Amino acid sequence: MYRVVVVLLLFCSIANAGRPRTRSSDEGGDKCQPERKTYSQEQMQILKSMQDEWQTNTNSLTLTDKQNAWFATINGGKSRPLPSPSSSYGSPNRSSTIAEMRMPEVWPTGVRKEYRQLSAVERDRFHRALQAMKRTYPDPLDRTTSEYDIFVKKQRWMEAPAAHFGAAFLPWHREFLWRFETALQAHDPMVSLPYWDSTLDQTLPNPADSAIWTASYLGNNDGTVRSGPFAFWGVIPSCQNICGTLKRNTLVGNCCPWPRGPRVPTGAVPRAASALKTQSYFEAQYPKTNYATMCPPQTPCDYLFSDADIAHVLLKNKYSSIVANSDAKFENDHDLVHAFVGGHMRSIDCAPSDPVYWLTAAFVDCVWEKFRQESQTPQDKRQTEYPRLHIGGSRHQAHAPMRPFWPLHNVHGLSDHYTNYYYECAPRPIRCIDDRQCESDLLWCDRAVGRCRAKVRQDGICTGLPDAACAGPCEWGLTPRCLARAEINGQRCVCAYPNTRRPVFK
Repeated sequence: MYRVVVVLLLFCSIANAGRPRTRSSDEGGDKCQPERKTYSQEQMQILKSMQDEWQTNTNSLTLTDKQNAWFATINGGKSRPLPSPSSSYGSPNRSSTIAEMRMPEVWPTGVRKEYRQLSAVERDRFHRALQAMKRTYPDPLDRTTSEYDIFVKKQRWMEAPAAHFGAAFLPWHREFLWRFETALQAHDPMVSLPYWDSTLDQTLPNPADSAIWTASYLGNNDGTVRSGPFAFWGVIPSCQNICGTLKRNTLVGNCCPWPRGPRVPTGAVPRAASALKTQSYFEAQYPKTNYATMCPPQTPCDYLFSDADIAHVLLKNKYSSIVANSDAKFENDHDLVHAFVGGHMRSIDCAPSDPVYWLTAAFVDCVWEKFRQESQTPQDKRQTEYPRLHIGGSRHQAHAPMRPFWPLHNVHGLSDHYTNYYYECAPRPIRCIDDRQCESDLLWCDRAVGRCRAKVRQDGICTGLPDAACAGPCEWGLTPRCLARAEINGQRCVCAYPNTRRPVFK
């Protein structure tokens, strides 16, 4: 009976996410919101199927004693007594105790950057650390479950019932990401988790043609991963029904007509004296964009985060407002990025099989941290403002165990100790004057609006974009150009001689 009630409540949270937003008395202080996209019927069905698959898979993937013992060691610092779950709700001492519990002797704060802003050395070290986890087995007698695979198994519903679809979604994933990052640092202490800011790709004519999906970066995205650092990665047996090795099926299509002329937010932030963040703030953070025409609904690029989606979170001022059943948009938008990548990412149970999972989750965490720093003040509010209502069921309550991270409770994920001691998020590459400020060979500066955007890979669709939007490398003195191709009735990025309009095909 309990499972039926939870499924019904969670279905309502997804159904309500696509409805127009209204302000309830419980949310009294919410700031004015930018215009929101609504979810298409197809997107609603995808979200529901992902949720159903995750919650109905009650198979427990058994780990050996050695594997569980290894996972238990990834807790940072010295273990110290935790406060009782029955102690007073919202006590500042609760958060400070958790911070002290894992306070390291030295605070090696890492910096989480946008993946494309990693230097070649940083990117190589990150890839090597992932590969080291993939080939290291905590139990020598079980060569089917590596350190990496243990994390895949720990995210399933039977192990982590509060990981999704409720108030604990953000704090649970913060702890999960931190432990994974700690496991990476056991192989290379200089590595930090990067994040993937998909708003950079969202406005491309075809986001699947982003240069991030190339052999030097994340590898191909059109089926079995055959190129790049994760080529032919094996997956755990329960995920082999999707494919025996790592697979992606990124949504494709000519979906985002490149807008020209003035780009003015369409009803982005209504001017109101009561708004704590005004139109000028929104314009300072997000370059002017016509959200109504840039990316039509029910298209592949509508599955990625947009500037309006991020603003929808940052312009709130209560944690309950971004996780409430009536507005589960933040988590749903995250799930749609999974659906965009496809393959193993489209299954919540199997999503961690793809390293893109960690980059996507790290981006959500960094957006949440920006919300915490800008919208939740003073400091104790960030650490104690956990919803009193059962958003997502009893397993999402503040003092419910944060399984499988014994002895933590869900509210502990609100502690500041993560970003005080372990990591910080580098600013997103948004505003720019020229390409240098985007700090990546895979990003270019759209000077018309002062916004960094993703580059298109070779042979990718670039219709309406300048040559600067095409990524290399090119040989023999050629340069990346966006040239017309009659056979496709559009333009593609190709290598060509400077000052000519004739592509060179190798």
